[in-house]
Amino acid sequence: MKGASAVVVVEARGARRAMLLPLLRAGDLLMRGSTPGRWVIAVLDPPRSATPRGAADLRVVAARLEGALQRALGERAAPAVGWLEVESLAPSSLAALEDEALRRGRLERERRALFRAVGHELRTPLTSVRGYLEVLLSDPPRRRAEARRFLEIAQRETLRAARLVDGLFELSLLETGATPLRLSEGSLVPIARAALESLALEARRRGVTLRRELRSAPGILDEERVAQAVLNVIHNAIKYARSGVWVETHAARGEIVLTVDDDGPGFDAEDLRAGPVFGRRGAAARGIAGLGVGLALAAAVAALHGGGVALAASSHGGAQVRLRLPAGPER
Repeated sequence: MKGASAVVVVEARGARRAMLLPLLRAGDLLMRGSTPGRWVIAVLDPPRSATPRGAADLRVVAARLEGALQRALGERAAPAVGWLEVESLAPSSLAALEDEALRRGRLERERRALFRAVGHELRTPLTSVRGYLEVLLSDPPRRRAEARRFLEIAQRETLRAARLVDGLFELSLLETGATPLRLSEGSLVPIARAALESLALEARRRGVTLRRELRSAPGILDEERVAQAVLNVIHNAIKYARSGVWVETHAARGEIVLTVDDDGPGFDAEDLRAGPVFGRRGAAARGIAGLGVGLALAAAVAALHGGGVALAASSHGGAQVRLRLPAGPER
């Protein structure tokens, strides 16, 4: 289809033409996608993508469509909207264009979620620091010990904010490939064992029992990066667990796998849709602080190795996080 400057792709169970037509602009063309549940809007208005604001305009259009469909269909429909600038549309390439547009839309939703989550997470420690400093300046405690306690709290909250920023910076480096992997033959077993030993005191303090079943899992990996990922996944489970965390390693079908289960609150539907980038388990609502950066870092490390991180419900009633990496040569 010549003259198209962009496509906006909608994927939602139950979406109908009658829902979408009122949301289109003059000149846009609505057609069915390559698979059931998909609709493609061919944007035929060149100024929308030709101007410097074109990409922003497409983001706004996609966000409005997604919001309208969510209101019309409900949360269970999980509507996804993405966009892609194109020179022309050919039926033979439509499926690939749809996939790429939806991928970009997912990245945009993750970006928006990141901004919201970072703002929320930074606001808490910064508000605390500001409050204690204002007290020290306006009404200084008469006792030195109390003043010192206020300063210690402010310092602790500052360190918490710094850890968040450091985690986001590390995530950015991993996702852009700025930190190349140093690969060698290794195994998940000693890595998981070391992580469990490092976190044993933290688990005991929280009243959480650590259980393990570490079977052979040799692979080609960057041991330092994978150790960081494994530590993050297990620490995340300890933080949310009520009483127990189960850690397992094994090799299967060309992969080595670390599976971590807990008996905590688990992931809700929104967490599972968002994936490991923001696996927070509705943490803010339950009064448990945390952005989910640890899982995002683990997912980035796994992706660099050609693996991944998957979230699921655990048979123990909580959450399950599964980290997969390519297996090494058999010995």
